[in-house]
Amino acid sequence: MASERILPSLSSSSPCIESTDGMMGLGEHLSTELTKLDEAIWDTMVDIRTGTLAWMQDNGSSSDIHRVTHSIISYTKVLWANYRSLNRILDGAYLRGKFKPDNQSVSHLTNLIMEMVRSTEDQLARKSQSWFPDESLWFLFLINNAYFMLQQLQTIWCLAGFPMPILTRRIDDYINGYLSVSWVPVLRCLRDPATPCCFARTSSPLTKLESTFHKTCATQKLWKVPDPDMRKRMRKAIAEKVIPVFTQFLEDNSVSTPGFTPKKLEEMLGELFEG
Repeated sequence: MASERILPSLSSSSPCIESTDGMMGLGEHLSTELTKLDEAIWDTMVDIRTGTLAWMQDNGSSSDIHRVTHSIISYTKVLWANYRSLNRILDGAYLRGKFKPDNQSVSHLTNLIMEMVRSTEDQLARKSQSWFPDESLWFLFLINNAYFMLQQLQTIWCLAGFPMPILTRRIDDYINGYLSVSWVPVLRCLRDPATPCCFARTSSPLTKLESTFHKTCATQKLWKVPDPDMRKRMRKAIAEKVIPVFTQFLEDNSVSTPGFTPKKLEEMLGELFEG
């Protein structure tokens, strides 16, 4: 508690206190008041945590970082900057039964931060699904927000012993979900030429692929991935998903001079997610 730092200095820095009984009485009074202060700070922490998540509103169909994510990151950094004091307050909340940590192997403040990040991600994933008419854009929104939290809090994760694989696996899952809903239908033009997404049956598989690929790229060029490393990673993931299948199709069908080449495809992917 805050009192643990203040009370020990009382006896050595208060010449006006001549009576031991008086000093003890004053110490007890200060201890009571500082305990109340600790409890008030804890209640404020709870109010801010729940209030921040209550701000979760439509992001305007943008894949950019949501303001709730920015708020949680800022709040978390303030908590971590005051680690010693706030961890003592959380210790008190734990003893009063108001705080129940999930992980006994890390500090109470680390538990609180883990809970906040997990809750933010879960609520964003659940509430934001109705914000996006395009499921691909929804996955991109989740990728951007999860990666932003991971990058911003990486130093804290390392110091606090947070299980990083949990966050990285979640981002991997979002990327795989995005690839499935966005690019598997494009490849289906080669595997199943009669599929409805690829227009008329009379078109050749390559014509259908090219048309669908151009349409998808034209849309997603306008989508935003703000972090350059994640933008590069997303483009690479798409290329690794699409180009080998496309190249194999050309080889299997002895297409030696295609109008739409793997190189052209890769160039177009390099223009995605600039927003």
